[in-house]
Amino acid sequence: MPAHSQALSGTGYAEAVAHLEGRISRAELPNLMARNNRRLAKRQLTWLRKDLRIRWFEAAGDPVPAILNYLKEDLA
Repeated sequence: MPAHSQALSGTGYAEAVAHLEGRISRAELPNLMARNNRRLAKRQLTWLRKDLRIRWFEAAGDPVPAILNYLKEDLA
């Protein structure tokens, strides 16, 4: 697969290709990958929070009871 392929432009792949091409060092790779993953997660959360169809549940403790209650209410 060519290095400029769209499939290799995603988070994680782009940084690995940059390392293989000598544009970033092996020492820089983990920090760059972590930073870009955080940025992607932030963009995804920003986009998802605008969608009113999404129901968010607290992840602390056991979220299963709240999810089951929501499903029961939705199906009733």
